[in-house]
Amino acid sequence: MGRTKAKTYSQPDDHTCGPASLKTALEILGKQHYSLTTLIKLCKTTKNGTSVNYLIHAANQLGLSVLAVQWSTLRHLQSALKHNSGSPRAVIVDYLYDL
Repeated sequence: MGRTKAKTYSQPDDHTCGPASLKTALEILGKQHYSLTTLIKLCKTTKNGTSVNYLIHAANQLGLSVLAVQWSTLRHLQSALKHNSGSPRAVIVDYLYDL
């Protein structure tokens, strides 16, 4: 399948990046019928953001298979994406950095 040019969705505020990322992943996977408002509720997003556990739970409820990895490397991500199951894949990466 290769890289997909998916429509991206702007988050309306500082704490909805998780649901906005999930909406973009759903777009890649052909499941465009979920509104951002619905995803914010499903992810139980608060003014403090979305927990990884709630994001994973929401993705599972939407029928997605999720692999969550901490401290992954670029090589690990590339390897996971090369595994051809015949299904498209979306990757959401969360990282922290100092500016």
